[in-house]
Amino acid sequence: MKEYQRLKSYLDMSGQSMNGFIKSLIHIFFESGQAQRNVTNRATTPIEEHRKRQEQYYPYYYISTESMQLLYNKFGQKVMSNILNKFTEYINDEIDYILEDKGDRFEEWVEEIEQRMEEGEFQERINDEICIKLIKEMNNIF
Repeated sequence: MKEYQRLKSYLDMSGQSMNGFIKSLIHIFFESGQAQRNVTNRATTPIEEHRKRQEQYYPYYYISTESMQLLYNKFGQKVMSNILNKFTEYINDEIDYILEDKGDRFEEWVEEIEQRMEEGEFQERINDEICIKLIKEMNNIF
């Protein structure tokens, strides 16, 4: 209630309406860049973290600078860039294949777990025991 009285007092003193005051606060918030800072500092989910790692992936990590320099020196920027772009396509295709394959296996495994749950396999165990068992199974599958 005290905050409300302070706000009313300020609005009376400044001559602003409540609506105008709120609009100006929102404008200041976005103009100051505070909204962007809030987005970048917020906690992320594991899925968002995974996507961020994918975006940061650098396909040339294991290619030496010397190899890139040789292509650049002998054939120029355009040829080197075209070759590296094609290399990136090959790498991305392989990654997509691996992710799809592992994802399909994971989906099948989860379906098996669901069926085993319906059969009552996990009823007598505590979650920590179940977790250890499932991770061991996953290690054998992948």
